[in-house]
Amino acid sequence: MKTEYLIGDCVTRAQSISLIAERLSNEEFPGNEPRELALCIKNLAWLFIQHIVEFINSDSYDPERDADYLRAIDYRVKLISEPLRYVDGASSDKVPWSLIDPFQEFARKIAPDVVLILRPMWSFNYTILLEDLTEWLYDTAKYIFTDKEIQKALNNLDQNLHIISFPFTDRKSVLLHSILAHEIGHIIIKEFLDSEISTIPEDIDSKIKSQVQKEVEDGTVLELFASNETSEKLKQVSEYRKRAIEEIGSDIVGIYMLGPAALFAYYSLALGEEADSTPCPENNRYPPWRYRIYHSLEVLKSIGLVDWETLEKNSERKWLEYLKVYKENIDDIELFTSTCKRPKDDFIIEIAYDWFERSLEEIKEYIIQRCKSKSMVGEPAIFWENICSLANKRLENDLPPNIVDDVNGYIKPSPIEAILNSAWLFRLAKIPCFPNSTDDIEDYQNVRNKLDRLTLRALEISYLQRIYDTWG
Repeated sequence: MKTEYLIGDCVTRAQSISLIAERLSNEEFPGNEPRELALCIKNLAWLFIQHIVEFINSDSYDPERDADYLRAIDYRVKLISEPLRYVDGASSDKVPWSLIDPFQEFARKIAPDVVLILRPMWSFNYTILLEDLTEWLYDTAKYIFTDKEIQKALNNLDQNLHIISFPFTDRKSVLLHSILAHEIGHIIIKEFLDSEISTIPEDIDSKIKSQVQKEVEDGTVLELFASNETSEKLKQVSEYRKRAIEEIGSDIVGIYMLGPAALFAYYSLALGEEADSTPCPENNRYPPWRYRIYHSLEVLKSIGLVDWETLEKNSERKWLEYLKVYKENIDDIELFTSTCKRPKDDFIIEIAYDWFERSLEEIKEYIIQRCKSKSMVGEPAIFWENICSLANKRLENDLPPNIVDDVNGYIKPSPIEAILNSAWLFRLAKIPCFPNSTDDIEDYQNVRNKLDRLTLRALEISYLQRIYDTWG
């Protein structure tokens, strides 16, 4: 077949992308970002169409010589269609729209320049696209068009644009969405890793070389390849350590941002997974859940939210039920982590996690600097009073936990961390773990759904009140 057929397919494909992007841009979204992304993709698609038409009609065009160039254009046209799935998933009927603006505002406390699009996906997982989507679109087009042409097509699309995905089946489970703080953590931890001057400790380097020497002596490795084997083992150790930092470091960010709510959300996921799975290439070198929960709990202790004497001292009599249930659940997590051990399933993993643990204080210090405080939930005693008050005065009366009375009687909007933690506290204290029979399932689900609705409503009202207050 002739190259001309590829030209026809490419133009038709770009036209289709343009029409789909335009249709998607007319959907309802909880924020402007998805619509702006769709319009930019539409602009790029038309830019490709115009370029192809002008190119094949130029005097210099040669079908045989320029076949590779046309294939490169077609490849890029196919690429720019991919982000449309994020736009399609971000419409108001598919996301808990009350969460979007409050969460964006919350994320900017620790990552001021970040712009987020949230969208559901069918696989049960929370993920973040760490690559800046605006930069990715620019890079996709830069070998074909001038900087001026691309900038015009992108139409000032926000820089530092990231996609966060969450499970479609649990899209309204706002308490579980406390895990989104972990996803924001990935941005912070990436910055840490990018800035880190990572030099392998001398003793670890020596251990690896000694291990390779043993393998040479027992004939497992030929002496000729000893140097290559040492380099490969160093590379593996670095990769396992990096994955531990990425996941556990992001967990720690979530704890600093949301306190107990993040821990309870992590633990909810951990209960459905193997607790002590071995990190390996098949599971993307994922740290074991028990090990992750252990480090999250240790951070929660360090910010004073497992200090029972202080919490009890700041609990009114009617709040003691909440303190009792909170302590019981923390004790359960403590028991879960009591058998936690550093992963050491083989030589490489043991060395990698040894190195990771040596870096842990440096990671925490970096996160604290980014948070501008040891904890974004604030003083433990005041935080505890606020969340107990919200659970007791608001949620127990079927009211959204959107206002906090401070000591002077001034009514102010609840911050997102107080809303989510009060909702978790209420759920643990007032809602059974599971329905007793199939006859109870609908009633049980209705109670869970009501808590989610009240929590989402509180997030929305509090956010709007903060915006209103800035106008004053």
